[in-house]
Amino acid sequence: MVRTFIKKVYAAIAAGDKDAAQKAFNEMQPIVDRQSCKGLIHKNKAA
Repeated sequence: MVRTFIKKVYAAIAAGDKDAAQKAFNEMQPIVDRQSCKGLIHKNKAA
């Protein structure tokens, strides 16, 4: 699930669509934070 959101952010950045990249990043950030709290991602990797 995290990889999907990260790919969406990278795709929007590569396309040059700043608004879509910002929206995708805002969707991705809380998910990454939750996964780091659960221990699935190292906290430094999520930062």
